[in-house]
Amino acid sequence: MEGDEIYFDVLATSYRAVKGTLDYPTPVQVSEYFAHETHHVSLSQILNRTRSRLRLNNREQRAFSFLTALVMEGSASYFINGHRSLEAMRHDPQFMENFEKENELQRLSQQVLRSVLETGLDGEPYEKATTPFLGSGWHVAGALMLAPIDEAEGLGAVMKVLRDPRKLLVTFNRATAKLKSTSARTSFDKSLAKRISCMGAN
Repeated sequence: MEGDEIYFDVLATSYRAVKGTLDYPTPVQVSEYFAHETHHVSLSQILNRTRSRLRLNNREQRAFSFLTALVMEGSASYFINGHRSLEAMRHDPQFMENFEKENELQRLSQQVLRSVLETGLDGEPYEKATTPFLGSGWHVAGALMLAPIDEAEGLGAVMKVLRDPRKLLVTFNRATAKLKSTSARTSFDKSLAKRISCMGAN
């Protein structure tokens, strides 16, 4: 995918399959690929409108971008590749490695957001701090936050978060409180979650 242009490179994929570095995707997997990328194109337009209405300073802009990556990749992976099932994602080869680091990814998410807002984390230090999210790290971390929201409050609550990622942490915390008798994730720091939910407000 380049910008809003989505394509599937049959030649390159066939070459990798012949070399044994990649299994050639099934028709279902190819369809999911296009659906995943189309989701990004559409959701990015919604998020751009949300961002344009906010008065975000430089630190808040970076925090918003971090949250955007989580909800963009997390929602596409959870709804399209995982079919609203974390268990399905856990058995998908493209996500398996990062599911082994799920607690670490949540800890890092909180750490990065706090550092961005409190110390102005940026540039090379920011790139280094977010390296663990490369590959499918964004996808897994985001899905792990959206799935409890879906389970506790339903699709409507998830859609509100997708339209405004600032609400991700507070909604996640509310969902985990409702699911406290299950295997829900540990909650985020409440003061940080509240601060993020109000970023750029008039």
